[in-house]
Amino acid sequence: MKNQDRLISIIIPCWNAEKFISDAIESALNQSFKNVEIIVVNDGSTDNSRAVINRYEEEVISINIANGGPCKARNVAIGAAVGRYIKFLDADDVLTTNALQAEVDLLDNINSYNILPISGTVSVNAKLSNSSVYWTVPFEYLSSNKTIDFEWLLINTPPVGSPLYDRRKLISIGGFDESLTNKEDNDLFIRYLLNDCTPIYTESLSYLYRQYIPDKRTSHDALLKTSASQLHFLNMHIALLDKIDDPKKKKALAYATACRAWSWGRMLARVSEHDEALRHFEIARLIQGPKFAFGSAPYYALSYCFGPIVAERVVLKIKSIKKN
Repeated sequence: MKNQDRLISIIIPCWNAEKFISDAIESALNQSFKNVEIIVVNDGSTDNSRAVINRYEEEVISINIANGGPCKARNVAIGAAVGRYIKFLDADDVLTTNALQAEVDLLDNINSYNILPISGTVSVNAKLSNSSVYWTVPFEYLSSNKTIDFEWLLINTPPVGSPLYDRRKLISIGGFDESLTNKEDNDLFIRYLLNDCTPIYTESLSYLYRQYIPDKRTSHDALLKTSASQLHFLNMHIALLDKIDDPKKKKALAYATACRAWSWGRMLARVSEHDEALRHFEIARLIQGPKFAFGSAPYYALSYCFGPIVAERVVLKIKSIKKN
């Protein structure tokens, strides 16, 4: 019988991932830390994903639901899980063999309910090769005991599979917000981080994030499609500020939200969606004041003197000249 107090529930939402879901499941099964349960939620797949998942029926818990998106699928799995801890694994990604062991070792060494172990993420291609560091914590943002700087982490949130969450805390904050269609993992992490926990870096690059198609997240159509969801995200976090009593946390979240709004505004400005960009810039300055801008010192000066749209045009022109 498995030790429930140390049991880790690995949650894998799956939508039309027939080519990769077996890799994800195999990586979960092959963990050196064996006290796990694996929950795979087939989110209304229309390809052969369900048949692939069924091959593991004796080794995983499989749940079939109508398509509702990754937030819904993950929340269903959280409700079904019995593990003390939760590890999220996307259907096209992979865990390294010692991924969970590194995080469990950290928990054993510190032995605190409030600890949030976070590991690094590596970007790989479809064949799990050509790896490069996707997310890690720079040395200057780590304390001597590897605690991660709170303000830095609010801005530079890790991918969904990097943290090892406590299931009880996930439930207490309401799990994933199903009204979000974008940035839902960032939202979950921020709300969890604000709920009295200490984030500690394991220094292990243990989550393999598969990028098997060209990254189109910054294309014109993709940015427009996600703009409404991003504005919803920002408004949610502005409202969240009123619920925070700790002045340091409130200040840190305000700054992080403004930085995020400004960064998204810059991406929209680069594809000439100036009205949408200005909406994001206005939100940032509503939070941090009329002189706020997020970027390098030269960019800040340009933005302050000529406005963020002109500043972005200048930046793009300089980059074009450097390329040529």
